[in-house]
Parts: sequence; C-alpha cells; structure tokens
Amino acid sequence: MHRVTVAVGDTVYTEGELGVDAFLVLAGELAMSRQGLDLTAEAGAVIGLSALVNKPYGATARAVKQSDLLAFTRRELRGMLRSDPDRALVIIDAIIDLLGQLNTARDSSGC
Repeated sequence: MHRVTVAVGDTVYTEGELGVDAFLVLAGELAMSRQGLDLTAEAGAVIGLSALVNKPYGATARAVKQSDLLAFTRRELRGMLRSDPDRALVIIDAIIDLLGQLNTARDSSGC
C-alpha cells in the first residue's frame, strides 16, 4: 500500500485503462464520471474497484479538491484482512456504501 496525493484537476485513473490499484479516499474530493452517471467520493470512500478483479476501470476519476488516497491491490487488501482486520473493515464498509450509491444512481437514471 502506498499514499498518493492528487492535485485539483488531476486524473487518478481513466475509464478503460487496466486497473492496477483501488483507492481509499483519506481526504479531499474526487468526481467519477461514466456515460452521464456522475458520483462524488470524499473521505472514507473507496474508488477504482475494478482493479481488485483485474478489469479496466469503469469510470474516470478526477480530483475536485487536493486529495490524499491510500492505493492498494487485491493482494494487499487480503493481507490487511489478516494483519489489520479493523482497517480492512473500513475499506469493506466503503465498498458496500459505493455499491449502494451505484444502485441508487442507476435506479434514478432509468437504467
């Protein structure tokens, strides 16, 4: 795992590029967009989940505010489950929250 600082306007990842890291937002704000579906990620959110299943990123993520992120791979998350389950639970809860947001956004867009 490693910490990443992203300046306002910088792209964290682009839709279609092969996912390498997923990210826990530690501070700041990011905007994700894909085919007219826009989401915002703030502290506590997890983004870039496609990387955990070796798939291309499904959206583009850009920093709206300077942001600090914790980048991690699937292997690193699995290791964290063993070594620091409380910290891993924060990430898992954020993943569940994101899935709920995606379902709500999809339902309201008529998809």
